[in-house]
Amino acid sequence: MRIAFFAALMLFCELVHAGYDLHITRKAHWADADGPTISIVEWREYVKRDSQVARDSNNTELDFVVSIPGESFPIWFDPKRGELVTKNPSERAVVKLIEIAKALRARVQGDDGELYPSERQDQSLKPSAANASSRLSHFLKTSPPNSH
Repeated sequence: MRIAFFAALMLFCELVHAGYDLHITRKAHWADADGPTISIVEWREYVKRDSQVARDSNNTELDFVVSIPGESFPIWFDPKRGELVTKNPSERAVVKLIEIAKALRARVQGDDGELYPSERQDQSLKPSAANASSRLSHFLKTSPPNSH
């Protein structure tokens, strides 16, 4: 009985920490090894101009907090990929990510490669955090055990 309980607890903990990332990138696909990148210098210059973005003093120099009306969310600079990343953003956060991406001459792309907003959405921003959650649920259901 204890083994079953701990196995269920471990699965639950893994699901709690799992999420769907959105990337601000200049690459054709965020995971591409090669392609145009955002430099830390460009990102720091942007942060100086945007009062809604600040370095997260509780974490590393690559961690930032975006504060928009009604919420705050983390965003990380990934120097290896030359991109910015956040996890499970709300629809309002996606709007802010798109604003940041435009200023950086980049775009917002989900883990599965979809762009925000998509051309079909005509700026309606329907691929929200709920859609990202459904993508994650599908991934977890279709992935073999221990593949994520």
